[in-house]
Amino acid sequence: MLLALIASTVLLQAGQAAAPATPPPRPDCSAAEHRQFDVWVGDWDVVPNNAPPQPGRKPARNTVTSSHDGCVVHEHWDAPGSTGESFNIYDRTRGQWHQTWVDNTGGLHDYWGRREGANMVFEGPRPRPRTPRFASTCGSPSSTSAAARCASSPSASTPTGRGA
Repeated sequence: MLLALIASTVLLQAGQAAAPATPPPRPDCSAAEHRQFDVWVGDWDVVPNNAPPQPGRKPARNTVTSSHDGCVVHEHWDAPGSTGESFNIYDRTRGQWHQTWVDNTGGLHDYWGRREGANMVFEGPRPRPRTPRFASTCGSPSSTSAAARCASSPSASTPTGRGA
């Protein structure tokens, strides 16, 4: 009788432990902070340092996409002799943007950034003197033209094709 009582108790406890728990809700990237860099999404011809296009030379190409359910802004850079990619994500734990840049020279750079008014500013150590990688001056994401929304410094960008 005692053995049957112990066995029943063990089975009852095992049954309770096996009941599935409701998992916590999965975080998403729908908050406004995660949309701050959407203005950069698009296909861009880039002429460094506001230089006029040189005859016979194509400008650099920058294709920027939104991926991973809108949580990552993914940059694809292609210029003569230079290719690279960056992965940009809003880090909700730090309240700022993070960018990891990799390129065809084996370069790996990490930058932290934030929105300052209409600007996105990223900073971090570089092999050269410490300077911002870029600061973009962007208007309202609700503007109808990507050209009216964003120009980058130190490289000016002129969007072509699709824009955010």
